[in-house]
Amino acid sequence: MIAAEDEQPIKTGTIGEILQQRTSATVHLPAGTSSWCWALRDVQGPHLAVVPDQQRLSEFVSDWKVLFPERQLHVLSEIPLTQEHISNEATRIERGSSAEKWRSAAGCIVATPPAVMTPLALPSAGIDIRAGLPLERDRFLEWADRSGYRRSDLVWQEGQFVSRGSIVDIFDPSYRSPLRIEFFDDHIESIHLFDPESQRSRSPVGPTRVLSLAGGIVKRFDEMLPQAASVVLFEPRGLARSAEAYRWIWNRMAADEVLDPLPRWEEVLERFSGHRNCSIARSLEGS
Repeated sequence: MIAAEDEQPIKTGTIGEILQQRTSATVHLPAGTSSWCWALRDVQGPHLAVVPDQQRLSEFVSDWKVLFPERQLHVLSEIPLTQEHISNEATRIERGSSAEKWRSAAGCIVATPPAVMTPLALPSAGIDIRAGLPLERDRFLEWADRSGYRRSDLVWQEGQFVSRGSIVDIFDPSYRSPLRIEFFDDHIESIHLFDPESQRSRSPVGPTRVLSLAGGIVKRFDEMLPQAASVVLFEPRGLARSAEAYRWIWNRMAADEVLDPLPRWEEVLERFSGHRNCSIARSLEGS
């Protein structure tokens, strides 16, 4: 690989070495997207990998599972460009939970430009539950309703809940699958994850916390970056195109929803400038 900074190219072995040597660099990597995960193999500490779009993100996740099955990869999801999602608190809480888990575990988090540009939220409250806990079903349902969860016939999406007899299904955005809570008299009998497609219960869940969706603390993703975090930008020109296309649509939809407009991609990059960063491109500018 060839790294270039301040028009002074240097030869080096890996991205990890570049980030240790320099605070900012551009790397020429002529190989395709399949090499991106491998390029990060020796990056130390928490790091953010930004890829141009959802297709490349999916490829990145698949490649990571093959190359580094023992290393956890965190994913920061995009907010879908629908009226329902851009103002949906559950979507923001899910993103905030992903960022929090990454901060705690360190390692790599991968995202697209839309994912790092849009707001997320940190929960301000929640309720602790466990099997055997004295808690009436109706009291829990009242809490779910007050906390921003939406009643539904079937629970298949974050932020939904439903009650059928002694069973309450609820989809806390911090979980990958919804929870099924079974009550008996005035206490919780059991808690399981369940498959939203088949609606069948799966593995049991120990003591846990169901997050409130109301009153979340709104944050920018760059505010969640640990001071020691590195930022790796794959195909910078593709990132800029993706960011501006998404921003153009969001800002027009946001006007109808009375939401804040998104910043320009250049502003987002400026916020990342306080961290060690490396841009990786198939071809360098002017080549």
